[in-house]
Amino acid sequence: MARTCPPALLTGVALLGASLLLLEITVFRLCAATVGHAVAYLVAVVGPATAALGGALLTSGAAGVPTRREGRAALLALAAAVTWLAALLVLTWLSEQLNARRPEVSPALVLSMTSTWLLPYAFVGAALAQAMRCGGSTAGTTTFAAALGAAAVCLALPVAMWLGVPRATLSGALLPAGAAISLALAARAAGRSVPPWTVLGTAPLVLVTLLLGDLGAPWLKIVGGRVALTKGAYQIWSPQGLLAIERTYNKHWRLHVDGQGCAVLIEPGGGARREGTRHTDLIHALPVPADATVLLVATGGGRQAQMALDRQASRVVAVERCPTAVNHIMMGRSAEATGRLYHKTDAVDVRLGDGREALASIAGPFDRAIVVAAEPFAQVPTRMLAGTQRLRTSEALRDYLDRLTPAGLLAVSAEP
Repeated sequence: MARTCPPALLTGVALLGASLLLLEITVFRLCAATVGHAVAYLVAVVGPATAALGGALLTSGAAGVPTRREGRAALLALAAAVTWLAALLVLTWLSEQLNARRPEVSPALVLSMTSTWLLPYAFVGAALAQAMRCGGSTAGTTTFAAALGAAAVCLALPVAMWLGVPRATLSGALLPAGAAISLALAARAAGRSVPPWTVLGTAPLVLVTLLLGDLGAPWLKIVGGRVALTKGAYQIWSPQGLLAIERTYNKHWRLHVDGQGCAVLIEPGGGARREGTRHTDLIHALPVPADATVLLVATGGGRQAQMALDRQASRVVAVERCPTAVNHIMMGRSAEATGRLYHKTDAVDVRLGDGREALASIAGPFDRAIVVAAEPFAQVPTRMLAGTQRLRTSEALRDYLDRLTPAGLLAVSAEP
């Protein structure tokens, strides 16, 4: 008779598979925003290796130990949830220390910040290995369950990133906590010893309480380590990364994403808005005649749009990729600082979405088209599915050229 795997055990394995993938994504994003991409890449490699090492050590040390010990897997999953939460709390505190000490950052501080995440990796790997051992001869079924859990994370990732990476990380700790309860149910159904239910139920209760508390009165404030939070500066987590507004030494406001690159915001009445900088503002490469129609794609900051209006353009259409940058910065907290440019719907027609997709709903033709794909929103692993590089493909260039007048000009920024 074919042996079947208990549903509770499969659920626990699926939750652990989902935990491992979500942990990899969120920790990479957190490290990229607080420490830098170099450390994030290191953690992306060392973390899964630590999970594999945890599973290997458990398996190698399990000689003579009964294979079907779901209760042991439940305890390991519970340990993963606890260390996951502990690592997030440590990172929250260390990120403030890191930001306060910039640019003189101690290597020990960076090492402490990243090494705290190795424990949840190790416990998730060990719990997953033990849970799959409990499946015995149904290894194929349990492996499929783990892969299915990881696939579910991919489907839910847009929602998780909308919450912000810190909240997504906190919510992710519920996955191993739920796996612990599911594995304990599998142990009870098999008539084996079960860890105390009060212990198993405490972790998800604490996590839900902390998450609801952060939604009501935010306390999970992870500070980016590469942008100084001076007076008037602020940060917003978005699906594209950690958006940070800071004021430079020359009193210009700049927009950063994960501390990388910058897009200078316009400032009403300021010389920076009127003149711009010739090495960053492509509008200087395309003289805009009076009454011209101008298409701007992923310029960021609104500077190109304002300078087009200063040159008496009759119509300006700005396609922006990041909804948070438009709704919460340009039309939100920085609206007054930017002269409420994006509120002037009669002057600037702002469209949200991927540049190529948005073009389908925009009627041409245009005398000038400028594609910047501002550096902060570049396609890098921390901003998966960002789509910026799709703005510079041959198909995209044909779309831009098709919307130009016969005498129209196109300018596209290019990076080496």
